[in-house]
Amino acid sequence: MIRLLLTMLFLPLTGALIPLSAREINSRIAEELTLRYYLEKQWDSVILIGKEALKYKIDYFHLRLRLGIAYYEKNKFIPSSLHLERAHQFNSSDTLTLHYLYYAYLFSNRPVDAAKVLKQQQRKRPEGRILTREILMPSLHMEGGYTFSTLDKLQENPDLAGADSIYGEADVYGNNSIISGGFSLNPFPWMRIDLSYTRLDFTKHKYFQYGVIEDHLQTIADSSWGKMYIWSFPRMVYDTSFTYRVSQHEFHAGVTLSAAGWKINPAFHLVKVGYPVIDARFFSEVVHDTGYYVSYDSSWHTFPFRRTGYTFSRQDTSFTNYVVSLSLSRNYGILVPGLSASWSNLNGKTQYQAGFSLTFYPLGNLNLYTTTGLTGFFEEDQQRLLCSQVAGGRITPWLWAEADVMYGDFTNANIANGMIVYNNTGKIGYRVGSGLLFLITEKIRISLMYRFFRKAYQRYYFTPVTLQGGDDAYELQTENIPFQTHSMIGGFIWKL
Repeated sequence: MIRLLLTMLFLPLTGALIPLSAREINSRIAEELTLRYYLEKQWDSVILIGKEALKYKIDYFHLRLRLGIAYYEKNKFIPSSLHLERAHQFNSSDTLTLHYLYYAYLFSNRPVDAAKVLKQQQRKRPEGRILTREILMPSLHMEGGYTFSTLDKLQENPDLAGADSIYGEADVYGNNSIISGGFSLNPFPWMRIDLSYTRLDFTKHKYFQYGVIEDHLQTIADSSWGKMYIWSFPRMVYDTSFTYRVSQHEFHAGVTLSAAGWKINPAFHLVKVGYPVIDARFFSEVVHDTGYYVSYDSSWHTFPFRRTGYTFSRQDTSFTNYVVSLSLSRNYGILVPGLSASWSNLNGKTQYQAGFSLTFYPLGNLNLYTTTGLTGFFEEDQQRLLCSQVAGGRITPWLWAEADVMYGDFTNANIANGMIVYNNTGKIGYRVGSGLLFLITEKIRISLMYRFFRKAYQRYYFTPVTLQGGDDAYELQTENIPFQTHSMIGGFIWKL
């Protein structure tokens, strides 16, 4: 008992609690100490005594409520929500518990769970109907940006065909713009629906380099018997290019279902792409032209030769692709593990993904967080491992910062439960990004994001080979040539 009295005497001064033995603590002592330090706003002491009481199976409504409020006042909203959930189980009609639980969810980035609590507050408080709009449509968002490519245009007359000078081509992504907007709504306390539309506008350049044998009339030589037509057949190399645009419209719909701490997120993403297809077509024909002229009988004599070349066609095309995805996650205090899977049919191929993520809140709130993700990607005979790492936190009361890195070839892959789709034909090596989020007012936020991509475009060309019979032939080759893109995107979020 002396030890307990010393603890009660010095605890307000030191903020520390000497561990109590099972003999020294009971429900009465836990109630007296937590109530005293709760009223004195000694939050560290409330937490230490409450944790000690829970260790010895002492658990009741007011203990959990005080623990939840103490953690809340320490800005540790994730453990706060855990204790407030337990207090709500003891007494579902307590409005103070609902008040703190709503904000603990809100500041833990759990808007669906916050909406459920808000709905309960509506039923309990007459003035709660003022918050109906926040339940039905919690936020609007819009963003736009521009991407600069280091290969907006290749140098003049690029070396595409190589030393063989037969044929080469490259289809290069230039700069592009993006605009996106959407909204969220809560038709039910346990459901949130997110809808968004995105338009992408790409500039592309298609380059061709080809070699052909041309027929040139060099001169006409006179003789005693008539005229001789002298021809040459040099190999000539030509370059040509076409600039065109790719227009892409995207519609994304996602649903968040919340129950018993679980979150289930089915989503659907529609991608509609339109652009002109530019093709080179080789032609070969036998041509007869004048070889010589005999004057004594006024006869013209021709000879055959083969004339080759390329023609270029342009035909508009469009197609629609889909992504269907599903994610599952659950809050375990400061750890949130998640699973995800998706199916897609991008660019004429079928893709499957399966991934795992782990989000960690070391401070018990959004002031610091990390998310690690690993995803298996499968496309026909390809298998890839895609890795991602995100870290962010609060810099000032009005500013958050975030950095991320994605490593692996994300071509034809999707991230964020299908919200972002990388269906461009360029091969992706890795992505590095950073972002800032400014709190202008309680309801308006402005974001700025930068993304750096290491990509590669494909150069197609032919190399000479010798067949077993000794005949000459040419084999198609593909070479990945690296380039970079830099994206700047700005947006705003309006919480209604």
